[in-house]
Amino acid sequence: MKNLPDFFKGKGGKAALNGAVLLLIAGFALFALNGIFQKNTGAGVKAPDAGTQAEASASASCGDYELGLEQRLEDTLSQMDGVGKVKVMLTLSYGKELTVAQDSVTSGSDISETDSGGGTRTTKTTSADTKNIIIQDSGGSDTPLIVKEARPKVEGVVVVAEGGGSAYVRDAVTKAVGAVLGVAVHKIQVFKMK
Repeated sequence: MKNLPDFFKGKGGKAALNGAVLLLIAGFALFALNGIFQKNTGAGVKAPDAGTQAEASASASCGDYELGLEQRLEDTLSQMDGVGKVKVMLTLSYGKELTVAQDSVTSGSDISETDSGGGTRTTKTTSADTKNIIIQDSGGSDTPLIVKEARPKVEGVVVVAEGGGSAYVRDAVTKAVGAVLGVAVHKIQVFKMK
């Protein structure tokens, strides 16, 4: 106990040292608990960046796109002769693809060095800094500037129709779906509804 202040060297000092250590441990515990509660309540947690918000929005609208496309196909196919009631299921290859506008700054430098033997060495360095362009919408929130939006590609289609037992109906539905969606015929399956 050579390095301790005089206050902690006596009989009562040992109790004071133990109390100080306990107080320090309690302080760390409170600090840790405060961090846990802030994470659970959302206080002090960083809001998602604009790119994450755009991805979440794209994912939600992709589901809407898929459901809307299925409904439009069902409505159209049910109007065809002999098809009857129809249910359509689509498989998409990926979600909606958004291309965000970016601002790129590229800088470079050349450094030439001459050594004592007369040799010259040139070092080139380049660096690029790319950032998404963020705009503020009417609600005051930041969103990325979208320059291109690509709809998801349809990979496969299943059609269940009342008239699906007829070869004529299966062929007509397959051709109609292929024409509307641009899907290869082997990726379209038509079945009879039970």
